[in-house]
Amino acid sequence: MNSGEEYQHCAGTESAEAKAQNEEKWNAQTVEISESLSRGKALPVPENEMKTTALAALQEDLLKCKSSDTAAAEEKKTEEEKSVRTFKMEISFDGTAYHGWQRQINGITVQEVLEDKLCKLFGNIPIRVQGSSRTDAGVHALGMVASFKAPPSPYIPDWKIKKALNRLLPNDIRIRS
Repeated sequence: MNSGEEYQHCAGTESAEAKAQNEEKWNAQTVEISESLSRGKALPVPENEMKTTALAALQEDLLKCKSSDTAAAEEKKTEEEKSVRTFKMEISFDGTAYHGWQRQINGITVQEVLEDKLCKLFGNIPIRVQGSSRTDAGVHALGMVASFKAPPSPYIPDWKIKKALNRLLPNDIRIRS
């Protein structure tokens, strides 16, 4: 941009067409910056020197936010990964009163009952149980295998989880191991 155009821009005397072109360039540069940042690439140099400072500040702010958010998420993730353990259960149940194994909206299921009781056992932290298979409504099981991931319980040590869970569960669902 030469000094005459720059003066017109600063003085606010530019034509409507020039304003529209400048606005278009600004929008395109903003989109390009956002896309570059999301891909982790270096930013392009803007054509309009007056807006260089604003774009540089925007870039700096976005990079700070992105790097601090990423670092915090990674730190939190590694702490959670270190403390979360996977438990395997062998379950027996009489399925007469249940609408099968898998959680569903039209009736109570074995998975739903287990997840609710595990949630209570682990201090109201939602626990998701993964079954090795499914059963239909009314079907019984003698040795169905399931697993769940959970953080350390502030209320009960690992070696007492089976006994505590069996105390919470109804008589028609038992944890065998």
